[in-house]
Amino acid sequence: QHVGFVSHRHFQPHGRAKSRTMENDTNDTNDTNSSNATQPSSSSTTQVPSSTVSAISCARFAKDCEGCFANNCRYCRTSPEDWSFINGEPPSIIDYACLSKTWQCIDLQQLRPDVVSVEAVAYNGCGNLVPPKGPTTRLTTTTTTKEVERIQSEGHPWWPSEWGIVVWTAIAILGGFSLLLCCYLGHRCRRRLQRVHVLPQSALDSRIFKTKASVKWDFARAGVVSEGDLEAAKKALEAALSQASGHARCLTFWASNCLRVPVLAELDRMLLRFPSLTLSLDADWKRADDATLAQLAKVLMKHRDRCKFRTVGGQALQLPVATVTTLNSLGESFSGHHEVDKVVFEKGPKDADACRVALGALRLTSQEMIFNRQNLGDMGCSLACGFVRPWGSRLQIARLVECGVGDLGISFLARLLAHARQPAVNLKELNLSANKFGDRGMAELADALPMLDSLEKLLLERNKIGPMGAQALASRLSRSNVRELVLGTHLGGNPIGPAGVQALARGLNDALPRAAANRETRLEALALEDCQVGEEGAKALAEHLSQSALMALSVARGQLTDEDATAILLALPKSIAFLDLSGNQLSDLTASIAGETLYKRSGMSISLAANFLSPTIKMLLAEEHGTRLRL
Repeated sequence: QHVGFVSHRHFQPHGRAKSRTMENDTNDTNDTNSSNATQPSSSSTTQVPSSTVSAISCARFAKDCEGCFANNCRYCRTSPEDWSFINGEPPSIIDYACLSKTWQCIDLQQLRPDVVSVEAVAYNGCGNLVPPKGPTTRLTTTTTTKEVERIQSEGHPWWPSEWGIVVWTAIAILGGFSLLLCCYLGHRCRRRLQRVHVLPQSALDSRIFKTKASVKWDFARAGVVSEGDLEAAKKALEAALSQASGHARCLTFWASNCLRVPVLAELDRMLLRFPSLTLSLDADWKRADDATLAQLAKVLMKHRDRCKFRTVGGQALQLPVATVTTLNSLGESFSGHHEVDKVVFEKGPKDADACRVALGALRLTSQEMIFNRQNLGDMGCSLACGFVRPWGSRLQIARLVECGVGDLGISFLARLLAHARQPAVNLKELNLSANKFGDRGMAELADALPMLDSLEKLLLERNKIGPMGAQALASRLSRSNVRELVLGTHLGGNPIGPAGVQALARGLNDALPRAAANRETRLEALALEDCQVGEEGAKALAEHLSQSALMALSVARGQLTDEDATAILLALPKSIAFLDLSGNQLSDLTASIAGETLYKRSGMSISLAANFLSPTIKMLLAEEHGTRLRL
């Protein structure tokens, strides 16, 4: 309502419009005289523009002509009608305004949308003014500087101030009723769309189930399927199968149906009741929980030929993160489903990549279980072990190299190999290099060694086997037929330490009678490279080596000194053919003893590479022994 608000926004009036009135010369003279007067200043603590303060001060005298001129302001007569104040009678609606000297009366046509006619009142014309008639604006009131700032900061609410609690209560009731009505209509529309489509069985389902003249009931638009939905389907199925046609029925479910334990249990009972019923399942089970997967495994095991997955074009079966026990059972149920060739697990919070299991290669042969550089993890390993269980007794080679298998996965592998009913008695090679299992997994695997009668190669390098795992292995080593034991190579070893080496050294004692040891073969090769042999481990090896049948021994990078190496060289058995002492802290003393050993053993070779040997001794030994001594 105040002109000062527009002045505060630095509003610049346009050029003078065509005036409908003529200003009095006397008023112009008064304007000139009053322009030199002192402007009012604000004494408030809050700084407000001077033009705003001046406008507020002048606005108070909108009904006091003499007071307006006394405060050095400009007095104007306005009307919303198109009228000439000079040539005719006053208009029917008249109002007055008191402006600051910053503005002209003609500027009101720009500042107020309801002003059409305007006239400046002369300084001596206050006595001839007509009282206001039907004012077009509200009466101005005195406004302080703080009130101006409050109005500018608070603004105006979007609801009328006259609304009371009765109005708000009515609005809340109407809003709640509208919301309930929308929810009800949406639920009815959604239920109206949830229909089971009945159509002839597709060519894919006919090829999978090997059936003809079958009818498919598609649950794609049924939403989340519950037990009540299956009850309705069961009644319809009974009515359909009771007809003379007797067509088989195929229930097709999708990932959007979110099948849970009660629904799968009901489907199991329906399959038992209706022999001509088959199930076509989606390949996406990422939203299933552990209990649902366990129930799914039971259904697949009981009805292998009547439950199939739709894996078109080599599509992988997608599974969530679940317990290894459930996945082991699920893998065993997959062995009868040839449509499942790949399984992809959902990425876990600590996994760098999703685990994948390729099952197609395992079906090509029943004698090999080979996974090279595949991210199996514990879940993939347990599922693969369950998948191979039906023909586990025929395995001859098991290789899981760089597959990220931990203790849980190795425990399920040990259970597969030492199964009570079908142990892997034909297994000849077990390669578990570059995985993540430690003492716990090694203990589980060691317990299975006595049942593996044909096992000859056991490769365990680049894992996390410690002293406890080495002790568990050594306790079962004398009862096994392992001929080659590799715990470390040039690529890496295991932190078994001196305590683990001592336990393994005691297991080298083959002086026991053959019948007591229950062994057909003896340990011939032992690789302890990068296994932290140390001084204590070297002494234990020197003590028991003479009672063994080793043909090859590697203690490379074993933190050995000349004294340790000399003890091993002097205690070598007669069957030894190769000794690796490379990568230690050996000097010319060990080299000379090695040369003497080569003189005594004509068929033996020794490696002293990466040691502290002088060039002279290297040259002499190379001339004497040639390639038998690797320097």
